[in-house]
Amino acid sequence: MSLSQDLPSIPLPPGVSSHYLKSPANDLTYHFLSAGNQGDPLILLYHGFPETSFCWRHILPYLAQAGYYAVAPDTRGSGRTTTPNPVDFTESADELRQYQLTNTARDTVIFIQALGYSTVHCLVGHDAGAVLVAWVALTRPDLIQRVIIASHPYNGPPAIQPVAIDKTETDPAPAAQEDIHAALLKLPHPRKHYKWYYAGPAAAADLQGASVDELRACLKGYYYLKSASWPDNKPHPLCAWTAAELAQMPYYYVMPADSGMAAAVQRQLQRSGHEPDCSPWLTDAELEFLAHEWNRTGFQGALNWYRIATNPAWQRDLQLYAGKKLACPSLSILGRQDWGSYQEPGVLEAVGSKCLDYRGEVWIEEAGHWMQQEQPEGVARHILKFCQQD
Repeated sequence: MSLSQDLPSIPLPPGVSSHYLKSPANDLTYHFLSAGNQGDPLILLYHGFPETSFCWRHILPYLAQAGYYAVAPDTRGSGRTTTPNPVDFTESADELRQYQLTNTARDTVIFIQALGYSTVHCLVGHDAGAVLVAWVALTRPDLIQRVIIASHPYNGPPAIQPVAIDKTETDPAPAAQEDIHAALLKLPHPRKHYKWYYAGPAAAADLQGASVDELRACLKGYYYLKSASWPDNKPHPLCAWTAAELAQMPYYYVMPADSGMAAAVQRQLQRSGHEPDCSPWLTDAELEFLAHEWNRTGFQGALNWYRIATNPAWQRDLQLYAGKKLACPSLSILGRQDWGSYQEPGVLEAVGSKCLDYRGEVWIEEAGHWMQQEQPEGVARHILKFCQQD
């Protein structure tokens, strides 16, 4: 199905093609990239933010050459996947509900069946896509044979808080835990957490800027700072979820309190004294394509994921699976220079306790957050090795 007559072509490597698929089971027209032959075992790859299926362009040919049908879709709200009911920031809760994890997991199941498959040989997710694929694998073990969680350690379904039984009025109240956002604002140099900023009303316009030139500069700086190309990326485990510990992270994770993300990126670049250069893994032509894509779509659709992820009210339905462990074989792939592995203290160390068949972590050297673009051959090699294990 072709819906791209009015859109610019995507700068793809040989063997990778762009497609559209409409399923009557939901409101999406899926856009996806693919390589290989439909009918071969399916490897399905999901992107994070601010990315689209384009981030997998270099991985898909490696998987196809190994005999797999490799497919990377744009998720709801991102790229060229479209819905007749896009959600802006002012829309009602009923409209935002389409971005709940249970619904985006449903989008995934519908897409798999629309491709003509009853099982997925391997489901791969990066960043926010890692959260999605882990949830699909947790809830549909009949459908997903194995799962790779990249750049976002798996934390399991939300727990149900225990209820105190036989508590009397004279029992002491539990010690109040200071709100992390208030604590960040009390630092000598006040800070704020990027996830809650992305969930707010200003983020989409801030990222987009007033022109394509501003948007391009923001993306270039953001991509550079979160990559191994920036020499100041030296991540390490954090001891606790406290303001002092979180403040060790760069501005792209824990921002200056008075800055939007575009300004935070520029302040980090000025502070480090480095000019952004992504050219070893993202060409100027590819950056130009991404800038025009985001300028066309805007950011709010993709940012709606953060509105869901940071609001406990939208997580309550997930507690149906509280305590359930990921059953299928699972693997973490992480960039050595990626702070994302440590942004939630203690989560990486506990992944194995949330899984029944955890195969451990693979670390990609000389890679930051965008490892599938920075080191595609190494990432593809580890995906294939995992896919060929019993």
